[in-house]
Amino acid sequence: MAITNRPLKVITWNVYEGAALLPLITRNQNAVRQRTVRVFRQFLATDFNARATSMSKIFQRLQPDIIGLQEMSIWTLTPPPGSRAPSVTYNFLTILQEKLRAAGLNYRVVARNNNYSDTLPGATGYTYGLSDFDVILARSDFSGTFSSIQQRNFNVNDTYIVGGRPFSLVLGWSSVNVTFAGGTFRIVNTHLPPIDPRIRTANTTELLRGPLNTSLPTLLMGFFNLNANNNTLNYRRFINAGFTDAWTANRRIPGNDCCRDTDLLNVSPRLTRRDALFLYRNGFTSNRIFRLGVSQRSRTPGALWPSRYAGLYATFQ
Repeated sequence: MAITNRPLKVITWNVYEGAALLPLITRNQNAVRQRTVRVFRQFLATDFNARATSMSKIFQRLQPDIIGLQEMSIWTLTPPPGSRAPSVTYNFLTILQEKLRAAGLNYRVVARNNNYSDTLPGATGYTYGLSDFDVILARSDFSGTFSSIQQRNFNVNDTYIVGGRPFSLVLGWSSVNVTFAGGTFRIVNTHLPPIDPRIRTANTTELLRGPLNTSLPTLLMGFFNLNANNNTLNYRRFINAGFTDAWTANRRIPGNDCCRDTDLLNVSPRLTRRDALFLYRNGFTSNRIFRLGVSQRSRTPGALWPSRYAGLYATFQ
């Protein structure tokens, strides 16, 4: 028996913060001031305004009920005290919602987990800021109701040295119970860390013991940094916990979604890993799934791919 009496249309997408942050990992304070400026300029060059327009066109075509987004960002540029130079804020959520409204769509925030945040002085005199968050959005006219909303950070996070001081790469998850089309189920959106597999293992344990510890039909989505193509440990842990991978259940062709160059200017997609997932259990079924942002027509007028990563669209019942 299907969980809902009509298909639930869902998208998950890591939108990419717009720049490679690894150059900031250094003990050298002078070096980090120079690199902070370069990182911010790369963010400007990857033009989230244009990328959000490309994404909104895809959303307009598919009309998803629920959207889970990772690496949503707020970048800030703050001049030194007493300067008449402008302050600027680039909020990915504000920008994307404006593009969606321009496309005739309205999506509201159902859940949001705020993750890492930091500011760094740059060699130009400006102070540069970046805050990361993930969101679950629902179409404004979606007929479902939401309850038991949870928004959490992981207890275990990786720590790096940035400009000679420790910086914790705090990530997390959001969950919500949804009653829709005759059924009630739980949706969980998450983003696992990119480098240390021990941190991912700890985060996987937190998910399994926390929001996934339910008898409700459950849909887990997000960007997991575990390359499911290689049947890695934490991927197997989800499968062994009873989850079905929507991609392998429906498709036999590779579903690679990662990773384009950090400047988003690859001539071809060049995707070699599978880190974005829809996982489901306790009665859900899925019979349709495909990738987003992989065709040349999805690029911006400036030739940028909409993200460093492909998104996923799937339907569930």
